[in-house]
Amino acid sequence: GPAREPAVPASVGGEWRTARITALEHPTPTTVLLRFDVPDRIPHLPGQHCVVRLRAEDGYTAQRSYSILSAPHEDGVELLMERYEDGEVSGFFADVARVGDEIEMRLPIGGFFVWDGATPAVALGGGTGAVPLVSMVRHARHLGVPDLVRVAVSAR
Repeated sequence: GPAREPAVPASVGGEWRTARITALEHPTPTTVLLRFDVPDRIPHLPGQHCVVRLRAEDGYTAQRSYSILSAPHEDGVELLMERYEDGEVSGFFADVARVGDEIEMRLPIGGFFVWDGATPAVALGGGTGAVPLVSMVRHARHLGVPDLVRVAVSAR
């Protein structure tokens, strides 16, 4: 059967890597869906996140953490962000970023909750907080065990 062991230790963060935007969509007026190509990335586990860092020409940096939407087996890294009115990083991605732009990314990070693909799970999420749950469902489908995951989501 499929391997169900975690691909990496839960707390591994890896080094900063250059990530290039390969797709950018606005599924709702307040969200932005991004796909990044991250060469030589360490595979993540469902439930882990990454840190995105923007660097201005004058050296100023801003960074934020985002849960990873894509499943470990999928190409690239997908993120879904809510655009906050005064959000420095989310505002950049929603209003300024274009396909082909490069940013810095560090991943995978987190061990608070990661799903191993073998244990039944019930997951609850709201709004963009449902992002890591999508990664879990995609991973379960890929492993051929979609019945192991039950998800309830609340959204406006």
